[in-house]
Amino acid sequence: MTNRADGWTCFTAAFNGVSYAVAIWSHPVNRSLPQETWLELRRFAIAPDRPRNTASRVLSVMARMIRKSEPKMERLISYQDMGVHTGTIYRAAGWTATVTKSATSWTNAKRTRPADQAFSDKQRWERIL
Repeated sequence: MTNRADGWTCFTAAFNGVSYAVAIWSHPVNRSLPQETWLELRRFAIAPDRPRNTASRVLSVMARMIRKSEPKMERLISYQDMGVHTGTIYRAAGWTATVTKSATSWTNAKRTRPADQAFSDKQRWERIL
C-alpha cells in the first residue's frame, strides 16, 4: 500500500513475485459525499491469469489495511458498471449494494464526456469499516 499526500491510496497485490492486481483509491468523486471519512475505489485492475478469487480477496485485504492505517475512514464505496459486471466480487467480499444510478450524460457546457466512456447504469457498493 502507498499513501500519497494528495489523497490517493494505491495497492498492488502480488503472488510469487508476480503482480496480479492493482487498485487506486481517492476521496469520493461526488462532492456531496463525505470527503474526509469515505474512500472511493477509482480503479481496480485484475490480471486474467490471476489465482482464483483474487478480486474478492484483494477487496477484503484492502478494507482491513485501510481500516488499520486510516482509522478516521468510516466507509468504502465503489461503482459497478452494470452493463459489464454482475457485482460478484463485492458480494463475496462482504460489501452491500446500495444506490443504483441511471446512466446519464455528464456532458454539459463546461465538461464533455469522452465518447468511449461507459454509458450504462451503475450500482454503488459500500463497505462500512
